[in-house]
Amino acid sequence: RAAAGGLTAPQLAMTAVCSTPAATGLITRPCCCCRQGVTKNSRKERLAAKFVEAEFEKVDRLMELVFRYEASVRACEQRIAREAEELEEDVDPGELMLERLDAGLFTLQCALVVVAALWGTGDAGLRRRLLACLHQKGQSLETVRSYLMEFYFGVGDDGAPEEKQRQLQRLGQLLGALGVDVDAEAAARHSGEDAAPAAAAAAAGDAGGQEDGQAGALDMDL
Repeated sequence: RAAAGGLTAPQLAMTAVCSTPAATGLITRPCCCCRQGVTKNSRKERLAAKFVEAEFEKVDRLMELVFRYEASVRACEQRIAREAEELEEDVDPGELMLERLDAGLFTLQCALVVVAALWGTGDAGLRRRLLACLHQKGQSLETVRSYLMEFYFGVGDDGAPEEKQRQLQRLGQLLGALGVDVDAEAAARHSGEDAAPAAAAAAAGDAGGQEDGQAGALDMDL
């Protein structure tokens, strides 16, 4: 999961999402907004513009990918749980993770990184469209938070330590834009406490603020 070729986390995510046949060309053009020599605000504006054009067509297609892979991963989890219950055995975490990855977990997480990056632009129209898509499926930003939190705490050590730190910082900024205090979550996990209260608090704050379209642009290197 370490970034490769000098790509930032959002760039890597966009590349990973575009690697699937159904997503080819969906986010390749917005990647041009990540070139050097362009200010952060300008990059965010250009990224937002790409997804706003054609009445949010790219947003709708991105969310279709999210829902497709989320349904695949959820079906996989249910199947594993059902099989374990029938055999009266505990679910093996390693086997479960491999099955979830085969079902498209990493692609789902990458797509949600793009969703979070779009939310982080602070564009009110984009935020309304993202929320509308989520609400149509009976979901909310908590779905995005949950998978990205797993992504954040699952970043491996296969790259250079400084690159891992940069990736964690970028993912942390994305999560921060979604109302998650990653430091509090990390402390809770480290102490063995349940991190659900912190996530619930973030969801409550979202319902009272971010999901009503409040601004909160993310200052990050897209």
